Amino acid sequence: MRYDLRYSPAFLEDLYQIADYIETQFRNPAAADRITDGIVNATEILASFPETGNAIYLPGGLDSGYRYVVFEHYLAIYQIRFQEVYILRAVHERQDYMRVLFPWFMRDTK
Repeated sequence: MRYDLRYSPAFLEDLYQIADYIETQFRNPAAADRITDGIVNATEILASFPETGNAIYLPGGLDSGYRYVVFEHYLAIYQIRFQEVYILRAVHERQDYMRVLFPWFMRDTK
């Protein structure tokens, strides 16, 4: 069974920000294109294999319902919804992605 892929506006904005950062900081538009294309390509396998990515667990071991796939140092965070895979965010591995996804939950945990 093939799942539909949907990209959130936040994910698309994340890709834009990643490309802008790489182009600005490293003056390397080719690398920016390679990285953003790689992130998108990493998500495309999810149409056929949506559970390929790793599950994200909240503190205490509760399954958050979110998963991620990796391209180089970037995570593409997604959720499986019925017959669709909804790609939510793209973040660098060093970002506190738990705070990005769960600001209301994570503000009380340290």
